[in-house]
Amino acid sequence: CHSHECSQGLVHRPNAGALTGSSDGTCCEAACSSHTCEQGSVRRPDADSTPGSSDEACCEAACGSHECSQGLVRRSDVASLPGSSDEACCEAATFMWPSFNSPCQAYSKSDALRGDFHVGCEGKRIYSKRQIQQSDLPVGIAFRCDSHDDTHVGFDSVSNRTSTWKQPYANLECQSGAVYFDWHGDRKSVSLANEDDEVLLYINEDRTIDLYLAGEVKQRARDAVPEAAFPVDFEIASYDYGDILRGVHWVSEPTQ
Repeated sequence: CHSHECSQGLVHRPNAGALTGSSDGTCCEAACSSHTCEQGSVRRPDADSTPGSSDEACCEAACGSHECSQGLVRRSDVASLPGSSDEACCEAATFMWPSFNSPCQAYSKSDALRGDFHVGCEGKRIYSKRQIQQSDLPVGIAFRCDSHDDTHVGFDSVSNRTSTWKQPYANLECQSGAVYFDWHGDRKSVSLANEDDEVLLYINEDRTIDLYLAGEVKQRARDAVPEAAFPVDFEIASYDYGDILRGVHWVSEPTQ
């Protein structure tokens, strides 16, 4: 069997050198590349060359179950990354710090240090301390939704704010198992695989705004940010006191 070339999706049996034959049935077995791992696991990096058809042989834990150390956040593509360490799964974060002028002050300052906001102020907003100038573009902000309903985020003009949950640019609502993106434009519901999926709202250099989910572009907002709106900030508004926005941090470049 040593000289037999296995068909696509198959690899030599571990003892192929000791076997006599010249067929896939005798010399080959399924490769891990055709095995579907259970949720929370991903295929091994060498799945194409590894024989097997079980999670034990073919899979390893995904980064989605790893808790990053303080000062780090999960990478945006954690659902597809194998690993269980900070080095494999995490990256340094610049967490959003809230403005002290925010109408909503009902959040834990210690939780905010790691980008977590237990929100709920009857629609009053938490403003980001950082204000984005047009010269700062491109830039984005990423987070994870742990929300049942009625938590809206988005960008707004610092000098001409709207009210309550009506942030005009890339308005997104966190819901149970999904997000509604571009609430005031081409509103669409995008499903979350789980609450570990990272959401990224990214303002491009041309002022257009893209929604990324788990490292993949899902939609572009109908409206770009007008030049006259700058500077803008990121704002959170919620009516649900049980909702949490986790790991809110600034992103200079999307991870795909």
